[in-house]
Amino acid sequence: MGNKNMAVKHRERRTAVNSGRTMVSHSMAIELRPASLRILATSATREATNAQELVQAIFNATGLTVEILSGDQEANYVLQGVTNDPAIGVRLVLVVDVGGGSTEWVVGNGGLTQFRQSTKLGTSRLLEMCPPGDPPTRGDLARCRRIVANFLRREVCSRLGPVLASFCRRRA
Repeated sequence: MGNKNMAVKHRERRTAVNSGRTMVSHSMAIELRPASLRILATSATREATNAQELVQAIFNATGLTVEILSGDQEANYVLQGVTNDPAIGVRLVLVVDVGGGSTEWVVGNGGLTQFRQSTKLGTSRLLEMCPPGDPPTRGDLARCRRIVANFLRREVCSRLGPVLASFCRRRA
């Protein structure tokens, strides 16, 4: 549902609200008929000034309630999804989930979260910060890399670094 203008404007456009409602109602009409169905919304809806309008439009079309996840809840679900695999679930893992409006960083294993952080940097936001030319140039890529590196230093490394250092010491 995300588009390149959503992250900065923080308002789901009318077309996005309609497309979200249509997407959910069409998805419900598929032949799979799941035993249960949940609709989870993340960063774009979490930060939209008219989130309730989207939630109401989906409810009106489907009769289902939309759950707007916090960044921490989103990170927890990401970890649960990855560690649900028995081959991975017993190991301590770092999972980075890059979305359109946010990126979740989570360290844990077997359902036990040791670290989680949701940051306001995703693909849509990044494209807004450094829109590429058509075609993209090496300069565009270099500018994008600088923005990401600065963001990581400022927002992630100071918090995640000690967790990773602890993890590395245990493995040595």
